[in-house]
Amino acid sequence: MSNWDLLGNGIFNVDGQAWHDSRALLRPLFAKTKISQFETFERHTQQLISLIGGQGQPIDISDLFYKLTLDTATDFLFGRSVQSLTHAESSFAKAFNEALRVQRLKVITGPLKWLIPRKSFKEALQVIDSFIEPFIQDTLRLTSQEHLDQDVDNEDSTLLQSLAAVTKDRKGKPSTS
Repeated sequence: MSNWDLLGNGIFNVDGQAWHDSRALLRPLFAKTKISQFETFERHTQQLISLIGGQGQPIDISDLFYKLTLDTATDFLFGRSVQSLTHAESSFAKAFNEALRVQRLKVITGPLKWLIPRKSFKEALQVIDSFIEPFIQDTLRLTSQEHLDQDVDNEDSTLLQSLAAVTKDRKGKPSTS
């Protein structure tokens, strides 16, 4: 089991020409209109602020920032947040956290990574996949015209929809049509 199990064979796990190709594919998706969607950030930041009570009790701000990042990222990527700030028992958030925990252990242990138990990692990947898969299927079902209607610069399109407008390949290879 490698880094590919969690992050795939995209920009985070490749180098050389494969990295260059992946970067070229993703670059237009981060156009100013996409990353300037302040309403998304504002909505999730307001949820975060509402959780910082001021009751004189200590809070784990790092956990709240992690959840803010997760909620904002899933909203930006898929058009739907996992709502980890408002739903403490978010199965996606727990699974993602577990997958990252095991991945971190694998990196730290280096050549001894084979000693790290993988059961919780595999279970976490199944939860993550079951959350993401419907978004991928729905997006890949869009016709070419629907993709043209949701062009990359459209503020309302998700990052996944913008990516699917460039490629229908699940591995992210650009379409040649």
